[in-house]
Amino acid sequence: MKRSYRAGFARRELNEGKILPAEAFLAPLEVRSFVVETDSGLACWVVYDLTCMFLEQAAAIRTAVAAALGCGQDAVVVHCTHTHSVPDFFLAFPVEVLAGQAVAASREAKARMRPFRLVEATADVGNRFSILRRKFLPGIGTFTVWYGYRLENGRPDGAPLIREQAERMFGRCHAQIPGFAGPIWFDDPVDPLVQGLVFVGSNSKPIGTLIRFSAHPHTTSHVQKLRYHPDFPGFARNAVERELGGMCIYLTGPCGDIVPKEEMQFRMPPAAERPAETEGNFGPSYWHKEVVPGDALRVAQGIGEDLASAVLARLKGDAHRQPLAARASTKSRSWATAPWQPSLVRARTVRLTVPIRENYAASSAAATSAQDAETKRLLELQRSEGADRTAPWEFRSLADRVQQLGLEALDIRCLPPGALRSRQVTLEMGLLQLGDIILAGIPSEPCVGSSIRLRANTLGDRLWTVSMVNGWIGYLTGSFDCLAGGYESARTPLPPNGLAQYETQACKAIREMME
Repeated sequence: MKRSYRAGFARRELNEGKILPAEAFLAPLEVRSFVVETDSGLACWVVYDLTCMFLEQAAAIRTAVAAALGCGQDAVVVHCTHTHSVPDFFLAFPVEVLAGQAVAASREAKARMRPFRLVEATADVGNRFSILRRKFLPGIGTFTVWYGYRLENGRPDGAPLIREQAERMFGRCHAQIPGFAGPIWFDDPVDPLVQGLVFVGSNSKPIGTLIRFSAHPHTTSHVQKLRYHPDFPGFARNAVERELGGMCIYLTGPCGDIVPKEEMQFRMPPAAERPAETEGNFGPSYWHKEVVPGDALRVAQGIGEDLASAVLARLKGDAHRQPLAARASTKSRSWATAPWQPSLVRARTVRLTVPIRENYAASSAAATSAQDAETKRLLELQRSEGADRTAPWEFRSLADRVQQLGLEALDIRCLPPGALRSRQVTLEMGLLQLGDIILAGIPSEPCVGSSIRLRANTLGDRLWTVSMVNGWIGYLTGSFDCLAGGYESARTPLPPNGLAQYETQACKAIREMME
């Protein structure tokens, strides 16, 4: 007879102690925790409505939660949903507050543990809700566009945004480059999977639900005046809870190069109205905002509810219904497949050692000094008599180096002590096996290619790839992206061969867990 396992879910508001004024929030930012019995004790996933955190922050939280639950630190995973509507990308709340709320939620989740069976489903939504935000233009390089696309029958055109970026990067030469003429379609493959997993109690009612999708939760940060919000993951959770009951936890998959498809209007302010820090910025624009007040919130709600509806339809056997119609479905708890008992539940942490590129700046001050020098070179090239005869890739290469140095001045604080001296860093991947499903908590911020390759080389859609786990050191991009340039490759600490080493170790660990 198969063993019966138990699981529990709980949550806490991060601002419960009123550290920030209530009016700063459009909706509460939370930490949600689920605790599950494994074959060797307890495992816990702690999920924050935050953008990311340092390695040492994640380690401190894992240590505190492990002590509270009486399990090892290796059984605890910390994940950030990556919402951008937060007080600060790294230091939104003091680490002692984050740890305290995680401990409280995890203790409650442990106390609420009940026997469960599982119902799971995967919905393939294609590119209906997301866009691959990197576009490679032959002979020029890669441009990243965060938001503001023109949608033509759902097909995203980024040409106006690339031309605006090119004007800053190339100066007066940009209009003569043929690659910038006409529409530039951003329709390369995304991660199309919305995955759902329901923990069904002995009374046939859900204890809790996990859902996963890959796209940057940055929509609510487009509001005219930033207020804090969990973004479309929050709306997705609410929709699942309304439909099923229990608690829903949203997990963000590798989305380093994926953004949500936002059907709304943006205003690009003229240069004179832009923030002062945009001077010398040659990367993606971030200074345009919603035209209609409240539009960003409306769009985030639509994306979240449609994602929830897509996977709910699969879970409940209503896959023929369109998402908008599915939102109005009844609260029937009949499932598309019979709830099943996992044959085993296991958790482990895997240490992945990856190299740091040789040209990473030695200090924040060194990066800033070098950035100033490279910015001067680029501006001089733009104004030179030979600018019209300069190859586009020369501008592109200089602009990428300026971006890289500016980002290193900020991101060097994300590397642990000694990493620059040893030229390597160890990251911790958290694995949770539930029968033939594995949740792979991948450290830092990989791109969509990592999901595709890890699934292809291991379990297919039985593998849940979850990013922003156990701390952040930068984007993780591969050899082609490093050579092609663009924002993500400018913000990676890895050399071109670093991602392959990372993924090889991850694949090996996932395969070993299934044996």
